[in-house]
Amino acid sequence: MANQNLVDYINQSRQGGLSDDQIRQALLGAGWSASDIDAAFDINSKPISLSPNISSIPRGVKIIAVLGYIGSVIEIIVGISIVAISLLLLTVLKETFKNVPVFGSLAKMGTTMFLPIGLAIAIGGVLLFMASRGLKKGESWARVFFVIIIILNLISTIYGLVKTINASNVSIIALGLFIAAYLLTSKKVKAAFNKQLDTSDKKKLIIMTLVLLLLVAVAWFIPYFVNNNLNLETGNSINQNIPAIIATSTAPTSGILKLEGLSPKETYLKIKPEGDKVKTFADMEAFVLKYGSKNQVTKMEQNREKILALPQSFRDSLASFMADDATLLDKITDIQETIKGNTATLSISTVKPEVTGIVIMVLEGTLWKIDSESWKHGLPIK
Repeated sequence: MANQNLVDYINQSRQGGLSDDQIRQALLGAGWSASDIDAAFDINSKPISLSPNISSIPRGVKIIAVLGYIGSVIEIIVGISIVAISLLLLTVLKETFKNVPVFGSLAKMGTTMFLPIGLAIAIGGVLLFMASRGLKKGESWARVFFVIIIILNLISTIYGLVKTINASNVSIIALGLFIAAYLLTSKKVKAAFNKQLDTSDKKKLIIMTLVLLLLVAVAWFIPYFVNNNLNLETGNSINQNIPAIIATSTAPTSGILKLEGLSPKETYLKIKPEGDKVKTFADMEAFVLKYGSKNQVTKMEQNREKILALPQSFRDSLASFMADDATLLDKITDIQETIKGNTATLSISTVKPEVTGIVIMVLEGTLWKIDSESWKHGLPIK
């Protein structure tokens, strides 16, 4: 009859990654007889699986795996939704509002920014799902990959924390550090994931890590690329023709500032505070009617019916988004003015070197009017 202690030792050694020959030689060296060793091996002639029993996986690991499942599903849904929105911008809106500059630029953003980011988020969700599944099954590669995901997420969150300190970012960092420490240092976790990575596992881990790093690069690089390179169909940046998307409003045109005799720079500085207060399309329309060029007012009138067909909430949120993109007056540090005939170009610098603006103004009668305004927001250079 086989010695049960010997059988248990063989099983544990197999789970630890040792071959039968290695186990046999170790037992012979320890003084066990060949007959006892053979009897212990014969008790179960089939090689014992090197994968840990699901029931041996610590409860904490199972909870982390479930949270990973939930997060992966959310990521996949969000990614697919972003892809769907980008396709909508590319097809429906571009065709319906092809004469409205801002929608042309939004359609371009759909393919240049939203589509790749949506795909990256969806693929990232799939990777997280696979890692969560492997973690729940006790696969060692999944434990390593899960820690890599946490580390990359921590780097991103810490970067955000440097820019804006808030309780949410601090909580995410604390939770990430706790989970990573638990997966790496817990004795129960290390015992459950004690199988050494084989060639197949190493290959899977390397490929998934490279894909993950590529997705992170896409998520970081695309917004930077769009902010610095995306141009409107007219050859200017996304906010160039702000007034061209304004719906007709009953907003009063009274209260126009006295601007006669002022230079383009002086005019812009005087009307800028009013532009900073734009929150709705009605506000934006009033601003354009008072300070926009004839060209911009004409575009506003041409697109009246199409813009009014949009839900008011969409119009207002888009107006707010575009107004917020422009830097506030108190953040402007310098304006360089260049005048050629009836056209002036204002090159604007701000407290952040990576944020710059270009304003084109035209002389109509005795007043300088805003014809276009564009802003670029590059990533800060560390």
